Amino acid sequence: EIEIKKEIYKEINIILFHKPKGCITSKKDEKNRSIVYDFFPKKFHSYHYIGRLDYNSEGLLLFTDHTPFKRYMESPKSKIKRVYLVNVVGSFSEIKLKSMNQKIYSSITYEKTNVSLVHSNKNKHTLRFELLEGKNREIRNICEIFNLKVEKLKRISFGKFVLKAIPLSKYKEMRIIYENYKR
Repeated sequence: EIEIKKEIYKEINIILFHKPKGCITSKKDEKNRSIVYDFFPKKFHSYHYIGRLDYNSEGLLLFTDHTPFKRYMESPKSKIKRVYLVNVVGSFSEIKLKSMNQKIYSSITYEKTNVSLVHSNKNKHTLRFELLEGKNREIRNICEIFNLKVEKLKRISFGKFVLKAIPLSKYKEMRIIYENYKR
């Protein structure tokens, strides 16, 4: 007997949010700091954030009401690219850039990242990081290993979702088709 795979398409809700620096990616904060849900009407407070951005980072943060989509987007097995622009201060060279693009061994091992130099002016540089998995404070830790001080860290895309023209602290609602294959 042959089992036929049947495609299931489901329309799901997504929120693209331009998270500002100075708020927590959490449902609540014991220190009473601003949280991401403070920027949404109550009807979105049941949505799940997809991945996180730390308190001092800004940029694209996704939310959904569909748990399987959240799991898919966060899973390292899905190999979904996240792109960040990072302003750093410190000495920088081609040798340092080449080293940043290798597997990095420290207290945590960081798989080969994709780092490129976007702009450089004396001791200030803008780097573009492309990650397939965002470990806790990964970019900040890598920069610290290479004696670079992070001044600004901004996620500009997460998979096919792009920050583009969403103003700081604002959000955009979307409905997308999520493909799930029943086995």
